[in-house]
Amino acid sequence: MTRRFLLSFVLSLLSVVASAEAPPTDAEVALLVEQLGARSFRQREAAQQQLLGCGQNAIALLRKAARESDNLERSRRAKQALAMLAKPRWTTLKRGFPLARKQGKLLLVFSTVGEIDGFS
Repeated sequence: MTRRFLLSFVLSLLSVVASAEAPPTDAEVALLVEQLGARSFRQREAAQQQLLGCGQNAIALLRKAARESDNLERSRRAKQALAMLAKPRWTTLKRGFPLARKQGKLLLVFSTVGEIDGFS
């Protein structure tokens, strides 16, 4: 009985570990950035949503596309995605403010992307 339980537990644990998504590779992110300028609206929208899911892994290539792309749609969507990634997570801040106030500490909020309008 305990062997079966242990075996089922190990197998379920392995399936959870195996199903955890690996971070996207640079090639995958580059392909998604290219798709921001696709002819199909659905493809552009899907690529932008997937890039938002990539988070920090997509920032460098999005910055490059925003600055250097000759495709206006790709450039616009890259800037838009960077702006979305730069927004602070309100739920995290919402929990942090009362805790900081209670402890008498100053809460500083920094953007992980940097200057959005100048892409410096």
